[in-house]
Amino acid sequence: MFSPRDPTAGRITIDGIDIRNVNLASLRAQIAVVFHNPGLFYRSIAENLRVGKPDASDDELEAAAMSAEAHEFVRAKAQGYATLVAEAG
Repeated sequence: MFSPRDPTAGRITIDGIDIRNVNLASLRAQIAVVFHNPGLFYRSIAENLRVGKPDASDDELEAAAMSAEAHEFVRAKAQGYATLVAEAG
């Protein structure tokens, strides 16, 4: 039976492994989307950072911000990670 994952011709591989032999949940856990124009929600900086990982600890948030070279910018805000941001930044 045809699965939506099955190509209609040829095959799709990731690192040489046919996708039909890959656990779908495992595959999806390894995929991310990075939009060209990042959007923000009308929430705190911390809440925006937690969109991808709601249970992230404060240390994980800081590590993510450091990786994005945003930590010092955030710390300079009067309310730090609690600072509210708007959808347009």
